[in-house]
Amino acid sequence: FILMTGSLMPPASRLLRPPLRVLYITRRGDGGKTLLDLLLSGHSGLTSVGEIKMLSATDRSRKRCSCHGLDPLECPYWKSVQDQLQASTGLSFDALRLDSVDPWVNHGHNLALYESVAAVSGCRIIVDSSKSLPRLRDLLQGQELYGGYALLPIHLLRGPLGLVYSYVKRGGELRGVCYTYAHGYFRAASLLHRRPHL
Repeated sequence: FILMTGSLMPPASRLLRPPLRVLYITRRGDGGKTLLDLLLSGHSGLTSVGEIKMLSATDRSRKRCSCHGLDPLECPYWKSVQDQLQASTGLSFDALRLDSVDPWVNHGHNLALYESVAAVSGCRIIVDSSKSLPRLRDLLQGQELYGGYALLPIHLLRGPLGLVYSYVKRGGELRGVCYTYAHGYFRAASLLHRRPHL
């Protein structure tokens, strides 16, 4: 997709490819996101990108690949993704605005990154386990306004008793844990209401 000209219309050669699908994992508390991500990534028909939102983090210490724990530009896989991104759009990881408040920029940059991952991995199904509800909201909005990918949220919800026990055992304050759990649950339920999700 040529973003530099302001157009998201795909070239005719891209219209024949399978659609780009994104499975987005969000969760409340310690809900098993890492385990689900690992299980899904074992399937040959998809690729997992971990918490891909970290590519646009300003703190370089938070930018680490999940395969080697390296800076993305030191990782052969992510270096190839950036090369593909630059070749198709002129954008580098540092120029990505994956959380832009401008819906057009947010959608265009996320779509360009997903397409670059698909080109490098050879997979048109991508697992994004960024977990953030605001990011999920923005991706859903981009899908609804502009298209380009099919997004399926996966909402992991750990039972409250197990979650509270885990947090209290680690010294968490019970009232705060309960509030955070309930608040997060209702925010996610409101966002996903009447939208396809698992």
